[in-house]
Amino acid sequence: MFTKILVPVDGSCYSREALKVACTLLNANRSDDTSPAGNASAGQLVLLHVPEELGSEPAFVWGVSAIAAGAALDEREAIGREILDNAGRDALSLMVPNPMILLRHGSPGQVILDAAREHGVDAIVMGHRGMGKFKALIEGSVSRKVSHHARCRVVTVH
Repeated sequence: MFTKILVPVDGSCYSREALKVACTLLNANRSDDTSPAGNASAGQLVLLHVPEELGSEPAFVWGVSAIAAGAALDEREAIGREILDNAGRDALSLMVPNPMILLRHGSPGQVILDAAREHGVDAIVMGHRGMGKFKALIEGSVSRKVSHHARCRVVTVH
């Protein structure tokens, strides 16, 4: 069904659930594969993290210590790499080895869309972090932007 899935990870419980869904989809593809190559065509997982400046209180994410709102870029990148490493280990425990790991900078929605096009993914599976209605109205959510502009399927996990 899907041969390449992009999962943006930010360490939230929503992105962890999205990773589980993506791995389930890739594993379903593997079990449906009847080619002589076996699971060689099971698919590819692409993990993406976009370090973004936080505008609020520190957050605790994916077993990583709190991220201060004013953290320097190199500190946010180091935490991002740790989030990606943890996501890669989780993917392996969910029977999806060797994910492609991407750490990119920019506006999260646009970076996700660009990575999806660049890597030719069949689907983006992403978490939905709830925002207040007013903030979402003014700024829009990343998952909403991605779902409206992606050239592939988008699965949003709540």
